[in-house]
Amino acid sequence: MCCESSARDAWTLGYRVIMVADANATGRGRDHNATLHTIYRSFGDVRPTTDVLALIEDRVTDWARFGGERLCEEPDRAMTHARRTDQLPV
Repeated sequence: MCCESSARDAWTLGYRVIMVADANATGRGRDHNATLHTIYRSFGDVRPTTDVLALIEDRVTDWARFGGERLCEEPDRAMTHARRTDQLPV
């Protein structure tokens, strides 16, 4: 799956990886599930679209609350270095 390769590359570069489970597909369901399992086990988080949209909304809300200032010390790599959702800053 091409998305798996991209996720591996992103993780190697230090990005936080979130694979959107219901926005990716393969020819066979078992291949899809194997990829999602590999991503979750080794490279990042696996979430449904609704969860990812909620994460984005939370970040936009935080951004607006702080007057549009960047919420990250590395502006080009927002949301990096936290591999699991429970490691996001509150």
